[in-house]
Amino acid sequence: MHNQPPPSDDHDMTASDVRSFFTIARSAAEKADFLLDVHYNNICRMGTEAIQKVCELHALGRGFESYLEKVFRRINEVPDTSVFRINSSHATTIMKMIFSITEVKFEVMKNGINLEDH
Repeated sequence: MHNQPPPSDDHDMTASDVRSFFTIARSAAEKADFLLDVHYNNICRMGTEAIQKVCELHALGRGFESYLEKVFRRINEVPDTSVFRINSSHATTIMKMIFSITEVKFEVMKNGINLEDH
């Protein structure tokens, strides 16, 4: 018999990786904020479906940011090379949130809104 530890469901992420997740979350919410501001100030009106998707993008971005703040409370106290160990449940949630944000951004763009300009 080998004296190997049992397989772990933990995942290591550098602080730099975690900060990039925060960037994704904040960027989504900030782009949605900008688009809503433009719409409600009558600068460029969007249709109902587009507004719904932009609101969804905002909610996902802020929700993801809030989740990250709870999981990575010390992110602002550590250098980029630091490593955070998270369990597979957290890793799965992070990937699902990134996928959801990407999916909704695609839906927003299908409504004729270029997110790269905002």
